[in-house]
Amino acid sequence: MVGVSLNNQNKADDKEQLVGANSTDVLVTVLPMKDELPIPLEADVRRKQASILFGCLSALFMLGCLVIGTWLLFDFINRTNHTWHQTCRFRVKPMGTDNDAPIFFDHGGLTAVDDGKNQILKPVLPPKIQQEFQQEVNVDLKKNLETIEVPQIGATSTVRIIEDFDHNITAIRDFAVNKCFIMPLDRQHVPNPANLIQTFLAIISGQFLPDNEVLRKTMKVQTPALTEADVEKYGPIVSGTCPKEIKTYRLVPKTAEEMKNRRRRSPDSLSFMYSVGAHAIMFDIDH
Repeated sequence: MVGVSLNNQNKADDKEQLVGANSTDVLVTVLPMKDELPIPLEADVRRKQASILFGCLSALFMLGCLVIGTWLLFDFINRTNHTWHQTCRFRVKPMGTDNDAPIFFDHGGLTAVDDGKNQILKPVLPPKIQQEFQQEVNVDLKKNLETIEVPQIGATSTVRIIEDFDHNITAIRDFAVNKCFIMPLDRQHVPNPANLIQTFLAIISGQFLPDNEVLRKTMKVQTPALTEADVEKYGPIVSGTCPKEIKTYRLVPKTAEEMKNRRRRSPDSLSFMYSVGAHAIMFDIDH
């Protein structure tokens, strides 16, 4: 489309003359119209549509990657082994003839620790006494419990100790007499799993020395024995350690009057001791 402008011949030198120069002649100037845009080509439309489609697909792909990555991270965290295992070697003072000797367990003598590859590392403290023992410590952060395998030390028994913080109990499996005992958890002296790990790591690095004091407790067996249903209430870990084939009893502290009359350890009493990081605990169990 073109526009037509009619002008007089007063400025003929600036116009294109189409007819002869007389008073009645007119000039015609062709001007482009500026108010109408050109029609876009079909190829441009398709190119824009392809760009929009590519952007949408890219956004969907990134969103899918984010969802899958989050799921994999969550699955990895839940599948990660939340257990901590160490083999700690402690010094033991020689046993005397008196079974009521006040202390024969040198808790301050951590001499070596397993590096996780079944190799005992170089002793932290040089062994200067005759006897040592190794204590297996397994801490499960997810299940919130600690399992300690304690060997026989002198007159003590070989025991497995489970500190269950979810059920607030301490379970003991005495392999010498093939019995189990359950008592309330001593949260004052037994650190929770996370703190126990930190305590042992501090001992290993030499930043912390445990208390040489041995906490001694005298307990008595409460009869009758627990039923299978009673034991199962404490969860699969305890019921697996204390199956129905063996007797399981509750332990209760002896009264002050009973302790006053208890001059010496009875011949059929049981004893065991173990380390819980900052302290060592020794139990005497009277039947």
